[in-house]
Amino acid sequence: MKPVYFPYTYMAPFEADSLRALFPAMAVYQPAAGRMPEEMQALVENGFLEVVEPAAGDEVEFDRLIRDFHSWGRVHRDGSGLEAALLSGLSFWGPAGAGESTS
Repeated sequence: MKPVYFPYTYMAPFEADSLRALFPAMAVYQPAAGRMPEEMQALVENGFLEVVEPAAGDEVEFDRLIRDFHSWGRVHRDGSGLEAALLSGLSFWGPAGAGESTS
């Protein structure tokens, strides 16, 4: 049985050195095919790390999702997006207030 370094998708060499004291080998999942960080390649080559990737074909969609996530993060940095929405009168809970139930 091989432990999986989850939920992380990256393992630094210094982390691998520490984990080698406990496990002879480990696996890590990558979010997109063909994008393994260069510094993890040596861990794969020496047999300590197995990198599991999804089937190729979704890279364009994955890149779009990452761009959207970064865009969302810029808008909502430090809570400013939520604060702006609340100051403009938008309710976080929708048209009914927090104390009202809807059916």
